[in-house]
Amino acid sequence: MDDLATILNTFRSESMFIQMAAGSALKAIGEPAVPGLIETLSAERDTVRASAARLLGEIPISDEALAAQVIDALTEATRDPFGPVRWYAAIGLRALAEHHPAEQAVPALIDLLEDDSFPHLSADRAINEQAARTLQAIDTPQARQAVDAWWAEQDDWF
Repeated sequence: MDDLATILNTFRSESMFIQMAAGSALKAIGEPAVPGLIETLSAERDTVRASAARLLGEIPISDEALAAQVIDALTEATRDPFGPVRWYAAIGLRALAEHHPAEQAVPALIDLLEDDSFPHLSADRAINEQAARTLQAIDTPQARQAVDAWWAEQDDWF
């Protein structure tokens, strides 16, 4: 599919506006664009990885095997050094958990929930909160326990 490859290459553009247009096209393409977006999670540019993580959470996926691949890729993306990638990965995992089993993401999300590298930065707190919401959506005993413990520690924020 030469058009898809062209759009994926355009998606890696340095121009945010071109990247957004290509992202809209990839979202419209849907599931066939997903493998290329998974590959894009390893792109050099931070904003491209963040946009790929965002799109992977927005594209509806009906194929269970493909959903499992996306869940694995987004789980890995929760460890990305760029905060927006981690944030969008958590949001994407939550969207996928609504329709697909995502229990394999729980340990990485707990790590993300407990990440206090920069505890006083609101961006990192937003990432922690997204991890908590995603763990609540996955709703395993381990996830519930981690979220309950995390919220109990948040008293000093309020």
